[in-house]
Amino acid sequence: MLRSILKCFALIAVLVGMCPAQGPSDAEIREAVSRGESVPAKRLWEEIKKKQQYRLNRAGFGDPIEKKVLVLSDLDRIALESAEAKRQLRDISVDLIKSTLPLGVMEVLLEANCYNNLYAASLPKWGPSGGVHVVLKVDGKVVQPLERRDGLRDAVAVLPQDRGVLSRQGSIVTYTPLYRTAIYERASERAWFTFPAQSSDVRTFVVTAISGEGKQKEKEIGNPLR
Repeated sequence: MLRSILKCFALIAVLVGMCPAQGPSDAEIREAVSRGESVPAKRLWEEIKKKQQYRLNRAGFGDPIEKKVLVLSDLDRIALESAEAKRQLRDISVDLIKSTLPLGVMEVLLEANCYNNLYAASLPKWGPSGGVHVVLKVDGKVVQPLERRDGLRDAVAVLPQDRGVLSRQGSIVTYTPLYRTAIYERASERAWFTFPAQSSDVRTFVVTAISGEGKQKEKEIGNPLR
């Protein structure tokens, strides 16, 4: 997943000129590079998730799809690129970062999770194929994304079993599957949204996820630049 994230950064370099926020200074870039060099890529990714991933809602009776958002600043993305470069034995520098990574932007990852196969049909409404959309609300104003990209889709099932009924008609026995159960199961869809980086003067903003049907889930989160 981390490799695909880093590859996608190069695809949005053209957006740099569209972002009003100023990118990090050379000193800040060097500090982020050092951060990435000191921590393995996978561990760094988990550390960022722990601090900057927010749950919009838990899966429940009224809404079986859990939604989470993860926010990455320029410095987070530089650190991740640095960690990956170290793993691959690649050289990295301030000039290389400035020429290959789009700066002055913020990445928001929307993750939708379904933990019960009975409700799996509701999952795509909160994924790229169902037209999910994310906006920011900053000081009462709606900020639209500069770009949306499909993220990773995956599913996990521990000891899955099909449940059904047997029926007999004469000497013929048939089995009709009804549903599947598992000790643990999860299906996930993800979408990336690119926004202009918000000034450090902005303490918080609201992330609003909108399903393909127009339903909304939102949460106020802290600016990763603060």
